[in-house]
Amino acid sequence: MNTKHKHIWSVKKTMFNNKELEDKLDSLSDIKFLFPKEKPQENVYSCFKIYMGRKFFIAKTKTCLWLPNHLNKMLKQYNISGLNVNDIYFPIVKHIHNTGYYECPIQFICQSDNPYEVIKAEFLALQENKDNTLCINRNDTPYVPKFNSKTNMFGWLTRNQFLNYARLLKKHNINTEQ
Repeated sequence: MNTKHKHIWSVKKTMFNNKELEDKLDSLSDIKFLFPKEKPQENVYSCFKIYMGRKFFIAKTKTCLWLPNHLNKMLKQYNISGLNVNDIYFPIVKHIHNTGYYECPIQFICQSDNPYEVIKAEFLALQENKDNTLCINRNDTPYVPKFNSKTNMFGWLTRNQFLNYARLLKKHNINTEQ
């Protein structure tokens, strides 16, 4: 067993056995979203820019109120034992960890009951910012999960919505392999 792994294990063990230390870590790494004056709609799909200083990340979620909790969990994991760099939100957590921008203003791009409208808005925003060095997204096309035969959907997208999205990509000469 290497020393680094042993140290990580002991930090985790200490954290989970020490409520005071766990509370301190919680208070040190709370990412706060600063929403515009109009409250975000709950239970609608959203596409928005998350600003961290001058840099920003374009994201979509089923509900934007879920993302700060998810990012806080990721940041705590990153602070303790590193993070899976393949996670779609890794650039946000890494940037916040490195710069200390814990208060993140949000600018909505699109909110809709129709997931296709949201993924289309995300795609267009990513295309518009693909050469912008302030945009920290790693890809210039939105992430879409693989087809799930149990739900008969691609993540949130129905087959028809996915086909519309594939046509949009084709219109912009982007490979649509899934």
